[in-house]
Amino acid sequence: MQIETQHGVYMEHTDMQGVVNNAQYMNWMGWARQAFWQRVNYSEHEALRDGLSWRLVRVDCRYRHNVGLSARIQQTTHVSVQGVRVVFRHRFRANHRVLVDATSEMCVIDHQHRPVRLPDRVRDGVSQQPTS
Repeated sequence: MQIETQHGVYMEHTDMQGVVNNAQYMNWMGWARQAFWQRVNYSEHEALRDGLSWRLVRVDCRYRHNVGLSARIQQTTHVSVQGVRVVFRHRFRANHRVLVDATSEMCVIDHQHRPVRLPDRVRDGVSQQPTS
């Protein structure tokens, strides 16, 4: 599955140097993860009803280039399932340059905080969703 998103850079996204704050990329990665759960139609409320919860277990970022105000950033997120984890590979680009490459991973845990097999509807959703 692939998720494509565009972001405009506004004052609230920048730091005192006038470039996109590193933390903003974390927010945008969170938006992509939320879009994933919506696409596979498995809300956090549904997970809770099933006695499950989502957990972010890893984030790794490589910052390559900066951009400032008024930039248009393209985010491409590739989603795959690896065992009990959903892996999100994020790439942020602007002006034909890679700004950030990042990976984030989530898992579903049970009431005892143990990772469990992803529900079939999540696994099926990843394999059946067309790219956008």
